[in-house]
Amino acid sequence: MDLARKTDGIYVSQRKYTLDLLQEIGMLGCKAANTPMESVIKSNFKEGPLVDKDSYQSLVGKLIYLTHTRPDIGFFVNMTSRYMTSPTEVHMKAVNRILQYLKGTPGKSLHFKKNSNRGIEVYTDSNWTGYTSDRNSTTGYCSFGTITIDHVPSCNQTAGVLTKALPINTYENIRSKLGMIDIYHPD
Repeated sequence: MDLARKTDGIYVSQRKYTLDLLQEIGMLGCKAANTPMESVIKSNFKEGPLVDKDSYQSLVGKLIYLTHTRPDIGFFVNMTSRYMTSPTEVHMKAVNRILQYLKGTPGKSLHFKKNSNRGIEVYTDSNWTGYTSDRNSTTGYCSFGTITIDHVPSCNQTAGVLTKALPINTYENIRSKLGMIDIYHPD
């Protein structure tokens, strides 16, 4: 991991790791994608010819490590990791799409602003339902006191980038709210 301290905060990146990964698998010269996954999946995600399991597991494992500094790919890597035991060409195509996205965004980093409190505490419980293609779950939580719920339009919900494939404009808008910027390309 690369750490850069600047006057406005700390930047955490894995640019070198990303570029080394793309070089290792021969995708450094590939065409970049705008999003890690198509917003509409055109084929059945569970069917197709099998691919080499060891290569797939190794590649997805490397992507899992990359999610420590790239929460924008977390959902998509998690989705592909569910098929580690019997990966198909469709799954490998999804992994390649993530890699194409990384090709276009190797310098994206987490920005922790100076004097900002980013502490997060989460308590949850989940129960997997029968929907096996994306493993939706029923979650529960406990809270005491008065709860006020304000409506947040779906285009402003930051969780969207962590839970589903989105159109490019929505994806970029929400990704910017996660505190991810490219320190190698000044605006």
